[in-house]
Amino acid sequence: MPPRRSPRPALVAFVVLTVVCVAGSVAFLVSRRQQAVARATPATSTSTASPSPRVDSVDGHRLLAAIRAQPHVYYRSVRPGEFGHVVVAALAAPDDRRVVSNLVCDRLDFGRQRGICLIANDGVTGPAARAMIVDLEFNVLATLPLAGTPIRTRLSPDEQVAAATVFVTGEHYDADFTTRTTLIDLRTLTSVADLEQFTAERDGRPFSRIDFNYWGVTFRSNSQRFFATLGYTGTRFLVEGSAEARALRVIRDNVECPSLSPDEQFIAFKSRVPDSHEWRLHVLEPEGGAEWAVAGEARNIDDQLEWLDAGQVLYQVLEDRGPPEDALSVWKSPVAQGVSQPPVRFIRAANSPAVVRP
Repeated sequence: MPPRRSPRPALVAFVVLTVVCVAGSVAFLVSRRQQAVARATPATSTSTASPSPRVDSVDGHRLLAAIRAQPHVYYRSVRPGEFGHVVVAALAAPDDRRVVSNLVCDRLDFGRQRGICLIANDGVTGPAARAMIVDLEFNVLATLPLAGTPIRTRLSPDEQVAAATVFVTGEHYDADFTTRTTLIDLRTLTSVADLEQFTAERDGRPFSRIDFNYWGVTFRSNSQRFFATLGYTGTRFLVEGSAEARALRVIRDNVECPSLSPDEQFIAFKSRVPDSHEWRLHVLEPEGGAEWAVAGEARNIDDQLEWLDAGQVLYQVLEDRGPPEDALSVWKSPVAQGVSQPPVRFIRAANSPAVVRP
């Protein structure tokens, strides 16, 4: 690979102030400085909510088994006493019918058998962050080092491959920020590829710049095929990739943090508003090329979306109000073309949802 240039002071400031794909507590600190966004419903504090059982208690173990027998959702809690802990909840009642695990993450994704948890290293030694592969009992099967602040992670539908993306502060070209995205083989529990090492093409010709960055991976049912964002100096592209061929192909402009629907018919994503630092939700038909805005959601959304079902998506919203448990929530919106229903708060005091259907 080309030699890395030394970091510039401006990069450190950018990482603190960036509004691109920041998650968890980093995102919260950034968004508190942003302009207040529209409020669809009044805030309600969750600080007095009744405590949920822990996964290692008798009640928690029984409730967890019952929850997992039905459609359920994993998410990261920001309630007092649970901050950062992974919660497993019934999809029909995610604020109430829930169990709190002992696993702490900054970003997460889970399937039927495995999960991946990214967490920053708060110490002064060791890697900047780590990815932990866990089983259904939240036992850590493997821990892999990461080179920066965790921002995105995804499991493939067959749970054979995962992707982890971090902001990297020790590398810089002339880009507006630097990321690194790693593919992890969940069968061997090893890192197998860095997307920057893949070849890329655009319009059938080689496409290469020293400041390419990749993030926002979303997998097809065949875990060797995926979509992602390619970005450099303010320009964003949707790329389709092959892990086997180690190759990427540009297929569309202005697509960030794509999320492929379970039936693979649609991609939900955020699209940059021209001449601004805000994004709006959009949907794309990858085969036909049709694209439309999610009409009911007019706020600035900085997240990689999760599909709740065939017609609705989940995403985090950070509002300029109060403590984290009031400001950070998971919302849902319908995404069908022409539908203009207002978004609804789905989980309070939470982010990074992962929907699982048995």
